[in-house]
Amino acid sequence: TSIEVDPEYSGGIEKFYTFFKDNFRSPEEARAKYGEIELSFVISKDGSIEDIKPIKDMGFGNMDEAIRVLKSSKKWKPGEQNGKKTRIRYLLSIQKDTQNSSIENNISTITAISAVKG
Repeated sequence: TSIEVDPEYSGGIEKFYTFFKDNFRSPEEARAKYGEIELSFVISKDGSIEDIKPIKDMGFGNMDEAIRVLKSSKKWKPGEQNGKKTRIRYLLSIQKDTQNSSIENNISTITAISAVKG
């Protein structure tokens, strides 16, 4: 039983990365810090994001900000399995560095996002 149709962010996954980077505001005390944030979330049957779970937190308010941005995301096109809409869990991994610490959001790259059947 494999996922036949993956969930899709309007415009594709690169648009989701852009949305996330454009909306993530690194907390002031975290701007000189680097590290990784990981969290999981579910794209529900109606395309909304739910069941957000922190996995790896670098502290300094970064996880709260990542959750805020995820909650503000527009709905996705839901995934389907055997022709029926289904819930799909994603893992979001965010790598932060300080190379561009003068940039307000101070986020370098989203290193990975992958579908894990949930």
